[in-house]
Amino acid sequence: MVGSIYNDMKASNVSVVSSNLQFGGLNNGTMVGVGGGGGGGALGNGHFENWGDSGVVADHSQQTDTSTDTDDKNQAYVQQLENSRLRLTQLEQELKRARQQGVFVTSGFSADQSHSVGGTGALAFDIDYARWLDEHQRLINDLRLAVNSHVGDSELRLLVDGVMSHYDEIFRLKSVGAKSDVFHMLSGMWKTPAERCFMWLGGFRCSEVLKADLLRQQTLRQLQRILTTRQAARALLAIGDYKSRLRALSSLWLARPKE
Repeated sequence: MVGSIYNDMKASNVSVVSSNLQFGGLNNGTMVGVGGGGGGGALGNGHFENWGDSGVVADHSQQTDTSTDTDDKNQAYVQQLENSRLRLTQLEQELKRARQQGVFVTSGFSADQSHSVGGTGALAFDIDYARWLDEHQRLINDLRLAVNSHVGDSELRLLVDGVMSHYDEIFRLKSVGAKSDVFHMLSGMWKTPAERCFMWLGGFRCSEVLKADLLRQQTLRQLQRILTTRQAARALLAIGDYKSRLRALSSLWLARPKE
């Protein structure tokens, strides 16, 4: 009898499964294959549905998150560029104001006017000195080209006089700068590191920065009177090359790889 009941239950279960499979699913808490999607789905209310579709949705969601992260990074990069542009504009405006104040200082109407600018005196001198160096390099290049081309003495003298006058300009700028910010001038911080190093090796004294200028100016004038035009030109080229090499050495030192 037990075997008969077992056989009846087995046949009944087989028929149920067959019937349910015929309609594409299993009910009453069993696996139910609903819909035309291949594979199974997530278990919800006792059902597995659309496993393949869920995988596609997950992949699409992951791609969406990646795309969102990329967009956020791009926006941050654009914002960084915009901030840099604004900062550059601000620096340009500050430099423009400093140059305007520098023109006021270096015009040197009176000592009181120079002192009224105060803290901008050092910056004004640094700007004027950088401008003087650029012009000086141009004059030296023209003089070197004239010497190598063997131009006449009259034309060469004009170039020598131009370099001499340009040296007078730097002496004037340093005099005005000392009235505005004497400590900046005495410290020699407007010079390159290599120039300051040689000043230190030579037993540098702050007062010599200004006192020696008068001696330098007188030496240049005597040089022009004693030497011929062509000799004076070569002497100016030698002085210019010496200064240029010191600045080049400083540039190499500042550009060295940092460990």
